[in-house]
Amino acid sequence: MLAKKFSQNFLFQIASQAIGFIASIFVARLGGAAIFGNIGLATSYQNLFRSLIVNSTNNAHLKIYSEDNECGIRTYTQLTFLMIVFSDLLIFAWVVYNYFSFDSSLSTLQCTLILLFILQDFITFPCLVANVDCASKLDIFRANMSSFIPALLSNIFKVLAVVLGYREIGIAIFLLIASFFGTFYSIYLLQKNADWGIFRKDLLKKYIRYTMFIMAGAVAHGLLQSYDKILLGFLRVSPEDIGYYNAGNKLGLLFLQIGVSVGGIFLAVFSRNVVQKDNDSTLDQLKKYERYVLIFFLPCIMAVSLLGKDLLMLVFGNDFGRGDGVLIFSLLVALAKIITVPYHNFLFAHNRFKSFNILSLFYSAAIVGITTFFAIVNWFNDILLSIAFGLFLSGIIEKLLFTYVSKKIDSRVKFLYSFPLLFYFLLIFAASEWILTSFLSQSTFIFRLFFVLIISGITILFGFLFGFYKKEDILLIRNLIRI
Repeated sequence: MLAKKFSQNFLFQIASQAIGFIASIFVARLGGAAIFGNIGLATSYQNLFRSLIVNSTNNAHLKIYSEDNECGIRTYTQLTFLMIVFSDLLIFAWVVYNYFSFDSSLSTLQCTLILLFILQDFITFPCLVANVDCASKLDIFRANMSSFIPALLSNIFKVLAVVLGYREIGIAIFLLIASFFGTFYSIYLLQKNADWGIFRKDLLKKYIRYTMFIMAGAVAHGLLQSYDKILLGFLRVSPEDIGYYNAGNKLGLLFLQIGVSVGGIFLAVFSRNVVQKDNDSTLDQLKKYERYVLIFFLPCIMAVSLLGKDLLMLVFGNDFGRGDGVLIFSLLVALAKIITVPYHNFLFAHNRFKSFNILSLFYSAAIVGITTFFAIVNWFNDILLSIAFGLFLSGIIEKLLFTYVSKKIDSRVKFLYSFPLLFYFLLIFAASEWILTSFLSQSTFIFRLFFVLIISGITILFGFLFGFYKKEDILLIRNLIRI
């Protein structure tokens, strides 16, 4: 039964990501880079605090409900609503400042868009409450539907607005209408199934305490998804360039969401090992997870990176090839994050909440500080590439920090268990990239695709000869794809 619920949750996440990605393609191809950039910038402001709330108070309610099934959702609802009001007021104040400032980093259009987008937080609030209420009761299907329906309608209406020729403001209004209709199912669930209970001060203290345990991690996750686009707007980068960056960044975020949802299952496994004092199993699971992530993701990352410019032009339009470097670094950010997630759960399993929060705050500071530094000095003489590289370097620092503290718990923990495998792929990638740029730059996309497929096959074949791949690895990947 539990496996079925995990499968349902994973399926909904994949479907939501896929639908959102398809809608982005329509916006980019039909609307153009400027519209795609402005929409991406406004969405980043919206997601910055929303991600913080979803990943803090929601998880706090799941924890409290597991301890007290009679807690109701009234206390959670009032606290979460106040957090949304407070966070959106901060955004509102920043937008108003920019609107009336003579030296504004945001255009009037961008200010208006951001305000329209944060209105969605209030319209879709019933969906957030219904989602966490159903999830706490392990009604995974209804929990996912309460989020999936408004997301589906929003993407359909977004595409419809672009097809009808509307620009940014029209698209935002269509999204508000879609959000309104998307709440009907959630309101029905809350009226039919929700146990509201009463407001309790003791529960409020619990929510605040549990929220503080995970707040720093939620802040870091929000910054990871949004700060780079917000920084581009702050530095007055053109909407077209933000659109090119957003296109390259989209695929990396898609990999990130899939990988994080897989890596997050380790908390229960590690917690059981801690109770049973079975540190050997934990170490073995860390090694196997990293190995399987690398053998599964590295071939995909290598192929997508080698064809990055072609894929962006094919998917989003000819102008979007500008974001190929961003695509490569975004994929590497996703990979660094995916192989770090189990170490978050490793600390949680050992009740190192304080260490987790401190490391997450350092990671948040790294995202802001390093990314801003590389953007200001324009390290690559390309603002888009410089910001993407800064974000990647921040991910490496997060991996170093969490490995260092985990090593304090178990000295056998390493920064990287599969370095020879990673080095092998880096060599193949460097050689392939040199061949593509030196000899095949003028060839057709089909020819380059054929070349990459041959290289991928050779990579796996030599991987068998050198012992990087084994028969059970291929069987495992085949079974995962089948499942």
